[in-house]
Amino acid sequence: MPRKLVTLMALSLVMSACQSVPLGMMSGQAGPTSGTAASQATVLPPVVGTVQFPEGVRGVQALPSDVLSAATVTLINPATNQAVTSGITNAAGAFQLQFSGGFVAAVGNTFVVEAFKGLGNNGPGYASPRFRTIIQLTANGWTSISGTTIVINALTTAVAIQSALDATNIPAAGTIGKITPPATLAANAFAPAHPDAEVYQLSSDISNYLTTNLDPLLSVSGVIPGINGFSPSAGGAGTLVTVTGNGFNAVPGSTTVTFNNVPANVIFVAPRLDLAGQSRLTVVVPNAFTTGKIRVSTPLGTAVSGSDFSTLIPTITSLSVASGSIGEGIVVNGTNFDVNRDQNIVRFNGALGTVTAATATRLDVKVPVGATTGNLVVSTAAGGSNTTPFTIHPTVVSLSRTSGPVGCTVVINGHNFDGTTPSNNQVRFNGVLATVSAATATTITCTVPAGAAIGPLTVAVGTEQSVATPFYVVPPLSGTGRVNNG
Repeated sequence: MPRKLVTLMALSLVMSACQSVPLGMMSGQAGPTSGTAASQATVLPPVVGTVQFPEGVRGVQALPSDVLSAATVTLINPATNQAVTSGITNAAGAFQLQFSGGFVAAVGNTFVVEAFKGLGNNGPGYASPRFRTIIQLTANGWTSISGTTIVINALTTAVAIQSALDATNIPAAGTIGKITPPATLAANAFAPAHPDAEVYQLSSDISNYLTTNLDPLLSVSGVIPGINGFSPSAGGAGTLVTVTGNGFNAVPGSTTVTFNNVPANVIFVAPRLDLAGQSRLTVVVPNAFTTGKIRVSTPLGTAVSGSDFSTLIPTITSLSVASGSIGEGIVVNGTNFDVNRDQNIVRFNGALGTVTAATATRLDVKVPVGATTGNLVVSTAAGGSNTTPFTIHPTVVSLSRTSGPVGCTVVINGHNFDGTTPSNNQVRFNGVLATVSAATATTITCTVPAGAAIGPLTVAVGTEQSVATPFYVVPPLSGTGRVNNG
């Protein structure tokens, strides 16, 4: 028997076996546990029910007559994983299981009833589909997932499988009586911890497996995961990505996902309602990932995406200039910029620049007030880019006076001056170095030097120089004359 099938059967058969007074035992007589032979004959009511072919399903190799007639129906004791009794269905799919040999069951015991039928008259190459339901012995007789009328079909099989998946924390008996189909799907009306939509989808999958000549139990449990696609195809950390495929395991923690080998947080896994036999999951793109494959893993194997999931983190490739002044416009070239200019954040050593235009590969930005020499970085919703050095020139905004004679005092207002050491600010009047008497990061106080002439005023801090500002040096008065008093 294949390992996957053995595993499924083991899961499906781990069910509760409450020990209470055996049905049919005399009052006060100690009886054996469920599944043992009694020292005397017991009276257990027969298990009566029908096997139903999935409604509306037709297939070349799985016609109703293939499934309903002469199927072997077996009651399996989960305590021993052994068959207790069996029978054969009639042409309408009806069956009746009788008990003999002193078999004893206790009220509250749970069992599995399985219908098994080899298609194509058990011919070579044909499958042997199996359907299941869960039944329980009560004081009034047998009841099942489908109620007091025991039915074995794709829906009861789906609930039995879901119950097996939940066997670690929810007993199979908890599903008894939970399969009265509501007019609309409501959460948790069927197998605990599984929404109705999931159970119905699994039921549809089972029906489709039958029409394609597959064993539903083996097909449902033994699917190695596969990835058909994912959307979106690119994004940054925190992006929600939907992956579609098959074989995803809905049991919490049993399906894991990585982005280029970086583990991600899986939000949910569920069958697809629009495509039978297929699954989907939603996952959060992790931090610190790089462009690469998506991998989905379950206990049965790992699927690898055919294409890469790409990071949309922006990248700076070049700047139009490596330095500039406050208020100056520069161009940032790169990739993965947001075409919505307001979604691009450009910082000059922490100071927020103004983006005036944007494409996916170019940003037009103005150097902001308060910018200082340091790294330029671009951020979008996908994350932050690489850093690029950008030097800020000292900037002259205004002068306390735009003209004056040699020796007069001029206050220069601006940005990026050296406010620690005044002499580090080199002020020149048409090339002639002035004396700086005081300085802050935004003001410089100096005097017009001897020899200065009409021309540009510039401020240099280190190797960086400001844009020139005109200054008119008033020449001294000269000549002869007399005062005419009249």
